[in-house]
Amino acid sequence: MALDFDKLQRMLADAAVASFGTLRASVPDETFYAFALRTDGSAGGPGPAANTVEYYEEGQYGDPEDIYRKPGGEDEDDEFIEAWSVEEWGYVGKHNEPFHEAWRCLDSHDPAEREDFLTFRARVYGAMIGALRDVDTRGFFGTGKTRRKVVVFCTASDDPHAAWLEQESARRLNPPAAYAPFRGTWKTLTRTAFGRGGFRQNEAYRRFIELFGPSGGRA
Repeated sequence: MALDFDKLQRMLADAAVASFGTLRASVPDETFYAFALRTDGSAGGPGPAANTVEYYEEGQYGDPEDIYRKPGGEDEDDEFIEAWSVEEWGYVGKHNEPFHEAWRCLDSHDPAEREDFLTFRARVYGAMIGALRDVDTRGFFGTGKTRRKVVVFCTASDDPHAAWLEQESARRLNPPAAYAPFRGTWKTLTRTAFGRGGFRQNEAYRRFIELFGPSGGRA
């Protein structure tokens, strides 16, 4: 059976609201500044990740206010990249249960779809981005000044495609005031993790743009 990516997007959106909502309720005294959906190189099992100002501060990465500073140059100090390195966050893979239905949906697709893996992966990424956009329209990440203090994006763990996926998703999902500090430190982080090749507009990136169009702006 062909995978219904619109259905997958709806499942991921509902799962994100349930998962992040449970997480937020479990630490009511913490301030969340970032939420992400995270997959892997096989485009399987999208799951939740989030971080708080308090966890960042406890890790002694720097002054929490530095999370929100606008980029001041081509590179940022290393201490600030921890704000956006998902693997360093305090809440990765917490409350995964709401995502199980979406995982089963992915597992039930026609294996022939993966023969064109570039397209399959791009559509999974698109469903993840669309899901977070749907969650945002519900006001889950806040509105007005509150929303400008929260960054939302997608990533792929241990995968060089994470570099462009994080950038494209963040650019599409966030208001400019939230995106600006992310962009500055993201550039340093991806260079540290992947080298300058992390910015290369590779074949996977081009297929994604063919399907979903350019987001505008610059990397």
